[in-house]
Amino acid sequence: RSDLVLNGSALLTVTSTDNGISSKDDLKVTGGSYEITAASKCLEANDSIRIADGSFVLKAGTDGLHAENDEDDTLGYIYIGGGDFEITAGDDGIHGETIVQINDGTITVSASEGIEGTYIQINGGTIYIESTDDGINGARKSSAYARPCIEINGGDITVVMASGDT
Repeated sequence: RSDLVLNGSALLTVTSTDNGISSKDDLKVTGGSYEITAASKCLEANDSIRIADGSFVLKAGTDGLHAENDEDDTLGYIYIGGGDFEITAGDDGIHGETIVQINDGTITVSASEGIEGTYIQINGGTIYIESTDDGINGARKSSAYARPCIEINGGDITVVMASGDT
């Protein structure tokens, strides 16, 4: 029920019938390798998920990364500042209730929706999304922002999708 920090260079393998790794406040990852298979969410936090580096193979029944605070809709932030991600999810690959900020990294997502948040900012990295619904979805999830926004300032982004919104 507090912050959780994961760092180091070891491999952590998690198989869960619920969430893989969960923090009730902030989840911070500064390195390491993670192979997580979860019936629900692979990485989940109420306030924020902040990743600076690491290697992630995430297989989620619902969301690969999910940050949402049921009591305060101005929280629920995801920051990715590097790392390699291979995400397979039944719902959202990456879901941040308020902000999803990607500054670097290699991200491959296969999900119903690739990236979802109220304010999505991509400043770099290589992103490949295969989705059956929305590729990158800016939707009003938080009262912290008057309207949804998708801001792309760089990076190499490919979205392959079925029906739904691009």
